[in-house]
Amino acid sequence: MSNRLPRTVRINELPVAVEVVPSMRRKKTVSMEVYHSKIILRVPASLPSEAIFDLVEKRRQWILDKWQEVTEQPQPVASNTHAAPQDILLYGQELSIVHVTEHATTRFALKHRDNRVTIVRPSKTFNDQFLSETTRGLVVSWLRTTARRDFTERLDKWASVMSVSYRDFRLKDQKTRWGSCSSLGNINLNWRLIQAPEWVIDYVVIHELAHLRELNHSPSFWSIVGRYCPNYLEAKNWLKIHGAKLLLW
Repeated sequence: MSNRLPRTVRINELPVAVEVVPSMRRKKTVSMEVYHSKIILRVPASLPSEAIFDLVEKRRQWILDKWQEVTEQPQPVASNTHAAPQDILLYGQELSIVHVTEHATTRFALKHRDNRVTIVRPSKTFNDQFLSETTRGLVVSWLRTTARRDFTERLDKWASVMSVSYRDFRLKDQKTRWGSCSSLGNINLNWRLIQAPEWVIDYVVIHELAHLRELNHSPSFWSIVGRYCPNYLEAKNWLKIHGAKLLLW
């Protein structure tokens, strides 16, 4: 085998190549960066090509797990942080947002009924940016409250069904992950997930609880997920297709 460093290294199960980037400044250390569309392996320029192939082969499963983990997470979308969308999702159902002026009130309030979210506002004149920011704040607060209550109940339900025990649950405000499970047994869930259908929320909850048995994405892990969520592939696909809309809030 030639000592010339390869530009890329292929792994059969991986649709993207591992891009090899040599560095004259690196002496011994090797680093790896995993993205949706590529994986970058930074190595010392003096490292033999055989060593690179050996390294990739030894880390094959880790690379596959990490790439799968990254591609399952939502990709950030550019959005106007001030402008509030005209509709919202709750459990996969689209709700329209309407504004109603009440002369008797001095405060903004949110009311939810059927397929409508009503923002009640005082009769005073407000500029568009203030109205948009206030609407966003009310909707996000309502969604977070709903998510905390729902996710707590859902985690307890599935933990009992799966005969596992988690240490703590935290509601997270993230644009890159739907959920996570630490080695200490702490579960994090993205509040924006409350906008997804219940069967999709169940998948994410089951996914994270399954990590309490298998802290990886091995076949054993997916076997556990599939046992309690037979339609997990459909749930993953739903998040890939609709995830960007959930991130608008």
